Amino acid sequence: LPAEQVARLHHRTEGWAAGLRLAAIALRRAADPAGFIADFSGDERSMADYLTGELLAGFSPEMLDFLRAASVCTQLSTGLAVALTERQDAARLLDDLGRETALIERQVSDTYRIHPLLRTYLVANLERHRPERHRWLHTAAARWWIEAGEPEHGLRHAERSGDGEHLRTLLRDTGVVLLLRGEFGAVRAALDVVRPEDRSSDPHLGLIAALTHVDERALPAAAAALRQVRSVWPSDAGPRLRTFRASVELLGRCIGLVTDETSPVPADTEAVAPELRTLMHASRGIAAVSLDGGDNSELAQSDLDLALRLARTHAFTFAEVQVSCTAALLAASRCDYDGMVDAAEEAIRAASQIA
Repeated sequence: LPAEQVARLHHRTEGWAAGLRLAAIALRRAADPAGFIADFSGDERSMADYLTGELLAGFSPEMLDFLRAASVCTQLSTGLAVALTERQDAARLLDDLGRETALIERQVSDTYRIHPLLRTYLVANLERHRPERHRWLHTAAARWWIEAGEPEHGLRHAERSGDGEHLRTLLRDTGVVLLLRGEFGAVRAALDVVRPEDRSSDPHLGLIAALTHVDERALPAAAAALRQVRSVWPSDAGPRLRTFRASVELLGRCIGLVTDETSPVPADTEAVAPELRTLMHASRGIAAVSLDGGDNSELAQSDLDLALRLARTHAFTFAEVQVSCTAALLAASRCDYDGMVDAAEEAIRAASQIA
């Protein structure tokens, strides 16, 4: 194999000798080695046979059920393990299993990790033989991650649960938060799972889609999403939805999007969630600089300062980067070069925190 494929295989097996050996044997009959390596998991026939015959054969049915439930997450805290397995002694059981096999590891952060080859075998087995249990576990994991303040993980599990309504609810509740944090991949992946008819009939999901297109500078897609939003706009839209729409339309105009109509920012924005207030102040400040050239620099600075304060308070790192960059441009237009450098350095500092 080329060195690149060897490295990829080593990564997928994490250097586990048995996994490497079984992969090497299976590769002899693989017509497409690169494709085989890309898809290699614990569900590959020889790997699955080894795991069931050598590793799992001595486990009781109760312990196998426990392991299958734990396998739906790549990282398991004690609380998550309890929620998934419905066993208060989940940590003790995982410790016991870790002493029996090196494929279950307790990490420094007091979390547990199942080797990916064993985990993918267990998940595939669960999905194949107990699909309802598989869906329930992903729903339970999604709820746990949302409560833990990690909505990106929650969305991924909601996608796998097959519960479309739950996924749409999570997107409505967390989509803007994730976008302001810079988690565009998680939001796009969730939007792709939502049925097109559900996405097009829900103005909130349509605005989330439009905001992702604005970030991509995909003008035709952003314009189409906003047109669809207008076509299903509710007559009784509240401050939250109106603030969201006005902010997205402003940001769209900043990148050259010509909209059929624009919505005014509602006056009662103090009642909306912090992420929408951050988005609203950021969009107004960015628009004041990019569309008006900073003519009303005091108003632009006020909006940018408010957006920056909210972004830092709520860890909206991507928004902090965008606002700091705009603040640097505004300072440059005022010939405030010290302020420009300070804002640019703040943008770089915030950007370094984004994975």
